[in-house]
Amino acid sequence: MNLSSITIQSVLFHTPISALERALSSIDRGAEVGRREGLHGPVEVAYGDCSPSPEVTEAVLQEWRERFTNIANIRYMFFGENLGHGGAQNRVAQETTTDLLVISNPDVLPSARTLGHLVEVLEDNTVGIAEAKQLPLEHPKSYDRVSGATSWASGAFSMFRAA
Repeated sequence: MNLSSITIQSVLFHTPISALERALSSIDRGAEVGRREGLHGPVEVAYGDCSPSPEVTEAVLQEWRERFTNIANIRYMFFGENLGHGGAQNRVAQETTTDLLVISNPDVLPSARTLGHLVEVLEDNTVGIAEAKQLPLEHPKSYDRVSGATSWASGAFSMFRAA
């Protein structure tokens, strides 16, 4: 069985390190559960920083790699300019080599089984994007209450095939 590899990427702009560490802790736990339960392959995290100056130092990045051991790799790209959300997401995605890609707000705290649930939804080849439910408040939109199908996704934590 070929388990899908996943990159979770976020765009930063003056994002507090503490918010990133909270998110990394949740992602680390999800990567651990997903691997243990055979739901997906390795999980990577990639940050693209549009802040005026770098928010993450090499020392912090190294500390994260040592601390969050269930995450296969944590990448950081400083752009030196504000590319906007879409431009920065596209730039980071160019470096992605995994099967699946998640675009995420940097402060999202996914549950331990979120990645596995999204991978399961994408096993249906008619699905183009799978989005995590947002708590405590969901973006207001119409969706099929049985299938969950909707015409759009917010991008707060959305998975799709990298290809």
